[in-house]
Amino acid sequence: MTFVDFSAMTWVDARRDGPKEDTIGLIPVAAIEQHGPHLPISTDFLIAQDLARRVAKALVETVLVAPVMPGGLSTHHIEFPGTVDLPETVFEGVLEAYVATFARMGVRAVAVISGHGGNWGFLSHYAPSRSDVPVACHHDRLGYIEAMTLGARRAGLDPLPCDTHAGLVETSQILAIAPQLVRDFAGLEGYTANEPGFSQKVLEHGLRSLSDTGILGRPDGATATAGEEILAAIATYLAQWVADTLGCQMVAECRLGVSEPASL
Repeated sequence: MTFVDFSAMTWVDARRDGPKEDTIGLIPVAAIEQHGPHLPISTDFLIAQDLARRVAKALVETVLVAPVMPGGLSTHHIEFPGTVDLPETVFEGVLEAYVATFARMGVRAVAVISGHGGNWGFLSHYAPSRSDVPVACHHDRLGYIEAMTLGARRAGLDPLPCDTHAGLVETSQILAIAPQLVRDFAGLEGYTANEPGFSQKVLEHGLRSLSDTGILGRPDGATATAGEEILAAIATYLAQWVADTLGCQMVAECRLGVSEPASL
């Protein structure tokens, strides 16, 4: 028994006197923001949701997976319509509420993962102000991107180093998760120069300062098969991080699929 859908529980399931001593809470955060002309604004949301299920499946412990928070820190995308940019205080307040809820339920620890890179800076210094439960937040940008690139290369893709937003890698992931939401991307171009410091420029001046399409990289060549490899690689990496950080045990170390939720 691993993945339990928190949102499907009743208050009876959530009582502190239930079997929670070998249970951890998992909070996926993401963003609702533009992802080029071809991907839905829910891209990061969908990726975080998928990754959370895969991570839960990879762990021996029971994992209560919270709903993905509906929004993130997306100031650098605000010039593109459809982007929801939460104030940091709002983002922190919602995260704090979920941590407090898990603490009242008696889980032994809480992990936070993000499907949106714009949240990592905040997560690197977040510490809940009112909680008696250990909380660990993943914020290793380099590790996440390395895992993502590894999955792409396993699938025979060779993404550009700057391909981190709505390009080959993310388009492949959404083709694997929700292909009906992907629009025609043939010939679409984004930022491909990969100059030193480009990611910092995005954060300081907005993505539109580098790309009128809202894409970093180019999506041509994306496939659902590659997306599955990429998701599996990221999920394996994140599951190992949870296991190492919170003292959990892993069921498997690769080829992670999506499991159906168990009942508590």
